[in-house]
Amino acid sequence: MTYGTAYFDLEADPALFELTVRALAEGNSIQGTARIAQIDKDTVCAWLNRAAHQCRGVMLSHWRDLPVTECQLDELWSFVHTKEQNLTAARRWCETDGDAWVWVRAIALKIVII
Repeated sequence: MTYGTAYFDLEADPALFELTVRALAEGNSIQGTARIAQIDKDTVCAWLNRAAHQCRGVMLSHWRDLPVTECQLDELWSFVHTKEQNLTAARRWCETDGDAWVWVRAIALKIVII
């Protein structure tokens, strides 16, 4: 029974879906994952969306009204197209390329994912 899971109504081999999501989770690109799994990149994007919605639902379900008394915060750093140090001065001020940060914060002792 797959109702309530990311596999529900999946019209593909669940093992291929899992391989694809695992490859993405390991940092492979969409195009690279499509080549590895031998599927179309649009399928990879659709499956990524399916997995993301499932993860969001699980997190919201399990983290609702979580009694948080202590919270350790961290950040995730990546870059868009080019690392900040490799951008020209002109591109640093007018383009979206460069360093990118994802922050997680706690508000009123409840976890909020942004």
